[in-house]
Amino acid sequence: FFIAFIFFDTEIIKHDGKTIDLNGFGLTIMSAGICLSCLKISIDTRYWTIITLISYISPIILFSFLILVQNYWLKLFSSQFGLIENVVASWAFFIYLIFAVTACVLPNIIYKYLKREFMPS
Repeated sequence: FFIAFIFFDTEIIKHDGKTIDLNGFGLTIMSAGICLSCLKISIDTRYWTIITLISYISPIILFSFLILVQNYWLKLFSSQFGLIENVVASWAFFIYLIFAVTACVLPNIIYKYLKREFMPS
């Protein structure tokens, strides 16, 4: 949350003059959370089968599909119409996604490496 707050605290302005609002902030955090949880679970998996592969990829695909459906076809909330274009068109979305996922996964990877290197079982 705090990393995203730093990224979006400066009111990122896109090339067309629009700023990213609270809905875009939430979409960015939710996207990073889903990618992060699927990646951390896949790092801890020892035995891969087709079922585990489907169960790790399906939340990302389902989340993307539901966001697209809500954005284009369901016009329940007028403030969310065109949300994906506003968020994905900014450079901060992708930088935050890469930075947040890397910052959260890196300690786990370093711990596992050091454990294997200095305390082999």
